[in-house]
Amino acid sequence: MVSNGNQKRFRTEREPARPSQPQLGRSPGRFWWVVPFLLTTLAIVLSGQTLPIKEYPLSVVAGDITSGPDGALWFTTLNTIARITTSGVSTNYPLPGDGIPAQITLGPDGALWYTHPSNTGGTDRIGRITTSGAITEYPIPTPASGAEGITTGPDGALWFTEFSKNTIGRITTLGAFTEYIVPTPNAQPTEITAGPDGALWFTESGTGKIGRITTAGAFTEFLIPTSNSKPYGITAGPDGAIWFVEFFGGKVGRITPLGAITEYLVPTAQTQPCVSTGLGCLGKIKMGPDGALWFTESYHGKIGRITVAGIITEYTVSSANPVGITAGPDDAIWYTGSTPFVVGRIDISANLPMKALPQVAFGGGWYTALYFYNSNGTQASVGVTLWNSDGTPLTIPGATGPSTNLTLLGKGTRVLELPNSGGLRQGWAQLVLPTGVTSYGVFRQTVPGLQDQEAIVPISSTSSASSVLIFDDTAYTTAVAYANPSGASTAITITARDENGQQIGTSTVNLSPNTRTAVAVRSVIGLEGVVGKRGSLTFSASQGAVVVLGLRFNGAAFTSIPAVQN
Repeated sequence: MVSNGNQKRFRTEREPARPSQPQLGRSPGRFWWVVPFLLTTLAIVLSGQTLPIKEYPLSVVAGDITSGPDGALWFTTLNTIARITTSGVSTNYPLPGDGIPAQITLGPDGALWYTHPSNTGGTDRIGRITTSGAITEYPIPTPASGAEGITTGPDGALWFTEFSKNTIGRITTLGAFTEYIVPTPNAQPTEITAGPDGALWFTESGTGKIGRITTAGAFTEFLIPTSNSKPYGITAGPDGAIWFVEFFGGKVGRITPLGAITEYLVPTAQTQPCVSTGLGCLGKIKMGPDGALWFTESYHGKIGRITVAGIITEYTVSSANPVGITAGPDDAIWYTGSTPFVVGRIDISANLPMKALPQVAFGGGWYTALYFYNSNGTQASVGVTLWNSDGTPLTIPGATGPSTNLTLLGKGTRVLELPNSGGLRQGWAQLVLPTGVTSYGVFRQTVPGLQDQEAIVPISSTSSASSVLIFDDTAYTTAVAYANPSGASTAITITARDENGQQIGTSTVNLSPNTRTAVAVRSVIGLEGVVGKRGSLTFSASQGAVVVLGLRFNGAAFTSIPAVQN
């Protein structure tokens, strides 16, 4: 069923003040909507899993948390927005007026935006804080609205929920408001996220539904199969669906843009039912850099992870009540906890998809650029590390070391440039690309008196032990760069074959961890037979993996040769 919401612009009439701050434990509404799609499934559970966890103590309780554009984490606390670096150094920014800020998100303007409900039944606000701490707050037209969730929409505005007034709000970065009434009474809209379909999706904790609103204000609502589920956190997943958690239902849910719902029961919630204890189980959910969904298990002292295939893993943390959760700028999972008061970090580097570009060159006439695109609807963080050919760290120009993290907004792009400045430096790049993020490189050579030459170069996976590239060394010169991205030494055997598949040469090179070699193939002892021929080169690692890139030169002109990974 689709309906157009009743749009409210700058309401001026006074409404009765709301009661005390609403709680998620309030009675649900009646369930009378038809469920158009239904799929219930059992989750596969992995137990006994551990990951490195570090917690930073706080003096006050923390709430929601998000990754900022400055490489730090930002979170809400008692009438304060706080910032914490990835090394644990925190800074507090007190807010004007009363109330406790609820949710926080990165805005389209590079600032952090948050909801700031009043705790006295007064005017709620939408706040904006820059990374330097400058604060601006905008009063929401509807008094005592119960402002809760907030997210950046596909239209460049911020969208938020008004829990107490059954309304979805929109605010531009200039502070102009529009409000839309949710069709179902007492829906209690809670959290909100941008979906892959260009609409906004939100949880209705009062009626057990998932709501959808277009940027034009048209609503659709979908009933969750589990009764008294109290949906709370919601986020877009890497699979083109929307994922949510059920505060009382103890399940992680998945809904497609067409409304097909699948629910996965969380193991601890099965053995310790949420409703029977009177406490909610699941709070927040966000997509991690590993392509999985991470969620907090409130009152169970755990952080959960679920893959798009429904495999659930739970990790015990010291906080008995983890609250907020987000993917950090360092490709870790960060969370807040209230018993004790902490901000925690989970190192998931072992789970991250790694990529590599086995050749980078800058200075001495060469320039390299790495381009990134985030196809997700939410922000993502990309990690880049440069290595010298001998496996030692190679400092990134303009940075303080060999590594950097780039934050990409949903559907956003970034570029990392290694400029043609100073003497020639060569090595290779190791990349952490979250699911949904793609990349490629550009090489440019500048030779005095000649036109600059450029080539697009592909990024390779670091999980393959064998790669093949096709060469043509008749009127051209074939060069290759290959790297060992693993933590152990390996022997790389190169086998050359002609057009008929007959072996015409072989060579073996030992590579230590994180080292690479770049060379013209015809100059390698054992591979001289490629001269004047066409054929293939197979690179095989004795253990671990190998990443390979080919370049074909014709005088000053050159192009890349992509390797096929086996």
